[in-house]
Amino acid sequence: MSFTTELSGYSIITSLNERNIYIKCMDQLNFTSYEANVDQKELRLQFELADIYNIIMNCFKGETGYSGNFNISSGMLKLTFNALIGGFLKINFEAILREKLLSNDGQLTMNFNKLEQKYDALAKKFDKFMKHFEETQEENLRLIDAVANAEIILSPHLNEGFGQIIFSGHIYKINSKELKIESNVARFNHGNIAYREPCFDRVCEFYKLEKLELTYWRHANLTVMKNKTLKELKIQCQNEQYLTSIQGVNNFPQLEKLEIYSSPNLTNMVQVLNSYKHKINTIILANCKAVNVIELQTYCQTNNIKLNIS
Repeated sequence: MSFTTELSGYSIITSLNERNIYIKCMDQLNFTSYEANVDQKELRLQFELADIYNIIMNCFKGETGYSGNFNISSGMLKLTFNALIGGFLKINFEAILREKLLSNDGQLTMNFNKLEQKYDALAKKFDKFMKHFEETQEENLRLIDAVANAEIILSPHLNEGFGQIIFSGHIYKINSKELKIESNVARFNHGNIAYREPCFDRVCEFYKLEKLELTYWRHANLTVMKNKTLKELKIQCQNEQYLTSIQGVNNFPQLEKLEIYSSPNLTNMVQVLNSYKHKINTIILANCKAVNVIELQTYCQTNNIKLNIS
């Protein structure tokens, strides 16, 4: 008759023999093994051996009123058994198990067992991680799909004063790759025109944006907006005198092509371009009379930038 179980980090094998009880405990962490054959005399009990065996099994099982404790000292494992039989009879006894020294083959087997245990633990962690990863990926795909169908309003609603709400119409898909934004956006009743500046600070929210065209640009520079993915920027100033500098162009770290048209007061381009490291390889200017052409040509030749000025 034999019994196998686990308790307090130990794998336990117990068997009832004709004259004694065999007990083996193996530490599941370091695989140190302890064993002994014990009898009534050694356990100091007057019960039949089979009854003692049942008491020991109940202690290892953790049955109500039964418990087993482990204590290691000097290569020995002391087992302390506590039993409450029938709800009134208390029994306490001990068994001493000696450490079993392993042969080379036994040591090799133990090392393999350790590796197998570590592998199983890692495999469980990996499976748990993959399950979490797959769930996260699925959730991310749902979010991406939802975001791709979202829209950004670059201009707020306008109220003409008669209780009527007029909407600017600057609505774009958040996953747009190309945008064309005009600054003159709304018209009131009776032929009166109201200009409402788009919310350029929201340009950063277009996470796939590559090309941006701005018309009727009414800012002194480009510091009012930014975007991490933009590659081409085209600015139409319609001969208005607002734009004087490309300061803020560093807010577009992936920018490769810059086009500016009809900006009579634009200056200091080289000073701004020299102030930071950029990826611009093409510059197109038209009707930008205040630009220092010779200075810009020298800069572009030195930095291998294609320049077209008219």
